[in-house]
Amino acid sequence: MTTKEKPAPITTKKEFGTIGVDLNHSHVAFAETNRHGNLANYGKIHTPIQDRSSEQVKAMLAEACKEIITLAKKQQKPVVIEKLDFSKKKKDLSAQKVPYRRMISYFAYKKFASLMKSQGARNGVEIIEVNPAYSSIIGKYKFAYFLGISLHIAASFVLARRALNYSERLPARTARCLPVDRHCHVWKYWAAFTKIAASNRGSQVELFFCSRHIPF
Repeated sequence: MTTKEKPAPITTKKEFGTIGVDLNHSHVAFAETNRHGNLANYGKIHTPIQDRSSEQVKAMLAEACKEIITLAKKQQKPVVIEKLDFSKKKKDLSAQKVPYRRMISYFAYKKFASLMKSQGARNGVEIIEVNPAYSSIIGKYKFAYFLGISLHIAASFVLARRALNYSERLPARTARCLPVDRHCHVWKYWAAFTKIAASNRGSQVELFFCSRHIPF
């Protein structure tokens, strides 16, 4: 007979800041905020899971989670991960090119979330799940170029700030190209902007958006 391990008391507080985490094909990106939502620390942990067995993938992800949890415990800050709709994630992955699907799979996403939650529970680190909607495009156009960080770290930064209830409105000059509706959720503006950015990818328009000095 086995007894279920009791979770450790939570010792982390959002009042100190948060640590956002983003899983990618070759590494886990993380971004730490201070209590004001500003970037305090960031980095990446290599997890080359391409063409590895499920046990190898699990072992690498477990080590990455351990490193993140250790940092979170030291800083007393919760860890923020994507609240995934796995049916949607499987659909998104199936739309990617075959080599990409081999590198990062539905299994890896699900196992990563599971490992992060179990390690967090054992160590008293709160794991916060947030909706990842538009986190990549917000990270790219609002933070990556301005802060000089990678797109994946920028996406993890967005997740960390989202747990602190930052809605990430579009900068005023960027929003001028969109219709105004004060009753709309800010994500509706990002959805519209996503279409504009996609149609102008690689153009001077995209370069303009990427190079703007955009305040938080």
